[in-house]
Formats: sequence, structure tokens, C-alpha cells
Amino acid sequence: MSPVAFHNFRTTKTFIDLNGPVLSFSETPESVQAIASGIATFVGVATVSFPGVSNPTNTGTITYKWHDLNGPLTDGANITGSATTTLTLSNVYGAANNGKEYFLRVNYTPGETTGNAVNEPFDSDNVTTTVAPTISFTTQPGLSTVAIGEQATFIAIPEISDTSYSPLLQNWTVDGVIVENQTSPLISGAGTTTLVIEKEALGVSTVQSIAYVESDIGRIESRSDVVSFTGVSPRNILKIEGYTPTNQYKSLSANLDELPDNKQTIDNQLFGTDYSLITFYAVEKPMNVKITLTASKGADSGIYKGGQGGLTVITTTLEEDIEYSLLGISNNSAIFLYRGSNLIGVVASGGNAGPSGNGGDGGGMNVSGADGEGQQPGSGAISPVIGTLSLNGTFGSVLSGANIDLRIGDSIASAPSGGRTISCSKGTYWTDLGIAPCANNSTNKIKFVNIDGTTITDSDEIIRGFKPGYSISNTSGKGVNNGGNGGNGATGGRGGTTGSGGGGGSGYTDGSVTIQSTNLGGNLTEIRSSVAIELI
Repeated sequence: MSPVAFHNFRTTKTFIDLNGPVLSFSETPESVQAIASGIATFVGVATVSFPGVSNPTNTGTITYKWHDLNGPLTDGANITGSATTTLTLSNVYGAANNGKEYFLRVNYTPGETTGNAVNEPFDSDNVTTTVAPTISFTTQPGLSTVAIGEQATFIAIPEISDTSYSPLLQNWTVDGVIVENQTSPLISGAGTTTLVIEKEALGVSTVQSIAYVESDIGRIESRSDVVSFTGVSPRNILKIEGYTPTNQYKSLSANLDELPDNKQTIDNQLFGTDYSLITFYAVEKPMNVKITLTASKGADSGIYKGGQGGLTVITTTLEEDIEYSLLGISNNSAIFLYRGSNLIGVVASGGNAGPSGNGGDGGGMNVSGADGEGQQPGSGAISPVIGTLSLNGTFGSVLSGANIDLRIGDSIASAPSGGRTISCSKGTYWTDLGIAPCANNSTNKIKFVNIDGTTITDSDEIIRGFKPGYSISNTSGKGVNNGGNGGNGATGGRGGTTGSGGGGGSGYTDGSVTIQSTNLGGNLTEIRSSVAIELI
């Protein structure tokens, strides 16, 4: 044998596995459930064996590559370890990641003494991510303090990240006990977003909502904030609501015990000039109150002054959950005060001045208006006798020519005459249902229903009677030949003629309230109507 041949023989590999090694998994990847942080981790470990070879020397290496069903993965913002034994996925949320499949592919790179693996590439079984949905509350319940025996409303609105999990269920607890399992204080809504319960005793309870779904991986739930539900002795709370004809709504709760002088003033700055109807009521108990009603003065004309607005102070008891209503606040006019649908009092505005005469003063309750001034002034309106208004009335001549859908028995005065109001509001929605104009709108507590039949869902449920949409409150007589218009009132002041001032409107009461004082005029300077309610 030649030296060359001998040399080649000595450098040839001493071990060659002609059949190659076999790949297998010593740790097989398993499906995982993504945890709340949105992280899912898969682990797979491969090994090689050399069947039929004793004491093999493995000089090759195993390589790893994780795949999803779209192809191989690469490291990035939400993927790490895509070419290792451990794949970590982050931001694993939502239905798109639920049930997504992955597998691990291993290959073998031969060494000096080994060949290719006979079964490469070698893939694991497919594994999946199970993404538990997250439940969160978009609306949390709020704190509530009510008097004993009063109802409170709690609202909690949950949402789920994956709507394929359904249904989304809801419970409420009071002091940790599910409301459905209690005989009280449940009123309604135990399994809904809105819980209504009654406070039965003094002190503080806790309220919480629980939203949950049942799934193959067990119950998944979320809990709302825990909020306090406090019971107190009845307070002097006045609720004020404002409505527009176009179904806008505002409200204010005033605890008179906590206000300066125990007084709340209502004028058109409270809700704005669009809110033509104002209602108010006692929330937790009857309230003995003094009410000061101040009607607007008439408009000035040059050096001549509009008549003073009427001023009246009454005392009465506001019954709990009974609706009282005001007209004339938003437009700074005469003030019309209703209990339910019944007109209980009017304080009149002053007549407008003309360019050659002052307007007449408006009357308080049961006070007639004063005549205007000038060559041909408008006469003051005569106050109706207590309790004599009827359901038929007359709009003031300032509305002459207006397109008014008059109810049977009503009319519009001719200039310069004033009109006369009616004893009860008679909006068509309620009267078309057969409800008498002076009756309550229902025997139970209801929300406010507006002119077009729209229920104002944010309004409170109380005993209501006012029938919006038709009540004769513009009774002013129209001035003629540049004369001032008369003032609004239970009866309207007559308009002035030839530059003279209009007469003041008249006041009125049905006799159901106690009049402490009532004046002809009293509001000297302000074109502003207001009602001040204070405890006595």
C-alpha cells in the first residue's frame, strides 16, 4: 500500500451513521391559557437518538423554529424566542387570539460524525392559546344617600372583550349577599344593569355589581366598585326639573337645610332661557315653606318706565312626591304656579311703557293691575275672584294673528284687549287619552311625559298632573299706534294707545295657599322673574 493511500485511509471518519439519527421530543409543547397580563408561553425540547448504534457520538445540533398556521414566526414586539425551545407571546387578547394554533418544527444539523436526521423536519402536534375574555365596567355605580323608606338607583354597565363568550350575566350584592337571595330590600333589577332598592334602616350598607360568564375554562367574572348606600333621617330636599318643548332636561337637588338662609331661588339662570317649564317637589318628606314670587317689571321706553312686577309671599306645605310647576320663569313674565295641573296662583308682570307714558304695575295674588299712563293708557287688569277661573280662556291680543290650535271654548282677544287664563293646563297628549284637564295624569308615580308624548327617561317618578303643551299664560294686551303692551297675568293688562303705557296684569289665587303678603308692584327695577323657596 502506498504512503499516499495509507495517509488517506487514516484521515477518513472512523464513525459514520449511514441511516442518520432520529428526532423526538423529550418535552412536548402543550396548549396554554393566556393569563390576565396577556402572556402565553409554549415550551418544547427535542432530542436525537441513534437506533442500532452503541455508544454514538452526537456531534450535530438541533435547531428550533416556531410556526403558526400562516408560517414561521420571527421575533418582534409581541414575539420572543421564536427560534428557541421557549416561545413567549405577549398582548394575547381578544377573539382573534382565542384558539390560535402553533407548532414547533425542529431540524438537525449534522456534525462531523453524524448524518442528517431521518425524520426531519420534525413537527410537534398543534397547540392552541385559549384567551379568557376580560370583563370591565364602563359605568360604575355611584354613592347614594337616601332617607329611610326611600328608593335608590344603582347603575353598573359591564362589557366583555370577546362577545363569543355569552351570555354576559350580572348580579348585585348588598353587604356581600346576592340581592336575589334576599327578600328585601330588592325593588327591581337584580339581574340587570340597573338596581332599584329601598333603604330600610339608618346606617351604611355596601353595594356592588358582579358581571360574569360561564365558559369551558370556568367562570370568568369582574366586580364593580364597592359603593356605600347610606340611610339617613328624612331631609328637606327640593328637586327642581327643567324641560324644553324639544325634550331637553336638566335637574337640581337642593338640600334646603344646607343652603344659606335655607333658601333656593329659581330663575332663568338656573337652567337657561330655553327651559320654559320648571317643576319642583319635596323628595323625602313634606316641607313647610315660604315662597316669594316676584314677577318681571315691564319694558322701558326712553325716559318712561315699565310698570313694576307684582310681588307675593305665600306659605304652604309641599307634599312629598307631588309635582308643582312654574311658567313664566324662562321668559321673565308673569309667574304661574301649579299644583299638579291646577293653577293655584299667579303674580302678574308690569305693563310696558310707551314713548309717551309709563306702564302700569302688575298685581300680586288677588291684586288687580294698575293703569298705564299717557293720553290713552291701557287699563290695568281686574283680578278674578278667588277660585273662579274656568277651563275656558282667552289668549291676549299680543298673539292676534298667531297660528294657535285653539281648544274648544278658547279664543284670542282683539287689540288692545288682554286675555284671561284657565284653571288647569290641558295639553293634548294627556287629554286625548281621556284624562280630565284638572286630574292627575295617573294614580301611581310616573316620569314626565312631554308635549309630543316622549317620556323623559332621566326625570323622576312622582305623582304628576301638569299637561304640557297648552296653558294660557300669555294674556298681554297689544299696544296700538306705538302704545306699550299690557302686562301678563291671570288677566292681561290692556295695551296702551298712541304711545301710552300698557296696563299691568292681575294676580290670582285659588285659595289653597296662605298669602302672607301681596302687593301691587314690588319689583321696581328688574326685567327678571324669580321664585324663592325657603324653609319655615
